[in-house]
Amino acid sequence: MTQFWLSVVLLGIGFVSAYTGTVLFFFPHGGGLGRLALTNPFALGLARDELRVIHAWSGFALVALVVAHLVLNWRWILAMLGFRPGRRVR
Repeated sequence: MTQFWLSVVLLGIGFVSAYTGTVLFFFPHGGGLGRLALTNPFALGLARDELRVIHAWSGFALVALVVAHLVLNWRWILAMLGFRPGRRVR
């Protein structure tokens, strides 16, 4: 059950990171005019610097969760690659 929820959270944080990265890529200087130049209507009204912080922290969380996901599934990964416990690799 832990692996399921880890995968759900990993997917959600992946979407957050992808969304903020896409907004920052396509609107590097903000989306508005004049005093609204730092906000973007497609980014839920968040300032560009706020999006950068969210993007950075979601990226850090993504890396940590991928490592946790690999650790929890390491035996399965080895089994799928053909490595069995107690068997010598040639």
